Amino acid sequence: MSEKQDLTRAEHVRLRREQESTKRMERIVKQATRPAPAVKTRAKQNSAAKRKPVQNARRRYQIAMPVARDEIRSFSIPRPRFGMRAISFVIAAILGTLLYLAYNLPYFRVIQAQITGNQILSSEELNAVVNVSGQPIFTLKPADLETRLRLNYPELVFVDVTVSLPNLVSVKVVERHPVVRWEQGGSYTWISEDGIAFRPRGEIAELISVAAVSGPNGAASVSDPLNPVPFI
Repeated sequence: MSEKQDLTRAEHVRLRREQESTKRMERIVKQATRPAPAVKTRAKQNSAAKRKPVQNARRRYQIAMPVARDEIRSFSIPRPRFGMRAISFVIAAILGTLLYLAYNLPYFRVIQAQITGNQILSSEELNAVVNVSGQPIFTLKPADLETRLRLNYPELVFVDVTVSLPNLVSVKVVERHPVVRWEQGGSYTWISEDGIAFRPRGEIAELISVAAVSGPNGAASVSDPLNPVPFI
């Protein structure tokens, strides 16, 4: 009778242990198969925050307009872009305007040349040859004016023309002075000390009178091509 009871107790202990091990295995299996919780990361937010703004993106401006609340709208104003063509056009327009004003404004037009150093020739005669009255100051070349005067008046030994803004032309001359009154063929001319003959202007008592039948042969000036051929 006692053996039967001992065997029964042993079986009960073995069954209880088997049940406990079975429950333990089920618990382990449930823990192993449970889904892992989601992990939140901020990597995308940080990378999005570190992005550089696009340089060529248009700026948008919102302007509040006096309209009803249900009609409030936002307007985008495009930012103006200035390229090299626009800058070149503006520069060309400015230069064209300046050139037009320079050639047409009376402020830059010459009234008449200011003559100094003349004793025999009059200022009116010299101004008639220079012919700068009403001309724009930017179109005048001093060298051309000097050549024009010396070719028209052999009695001029030196001519200096200066042009300055806004409309000033100054002419300084040095004249030849006559020393001989050369008479030939019923007329006479004046001759300077360097042998240059030029038209007489009036009468000068101190001149040496020479009555000639024919004129001498002169030689051309080598040093200055604008010098007239010497008469004597």
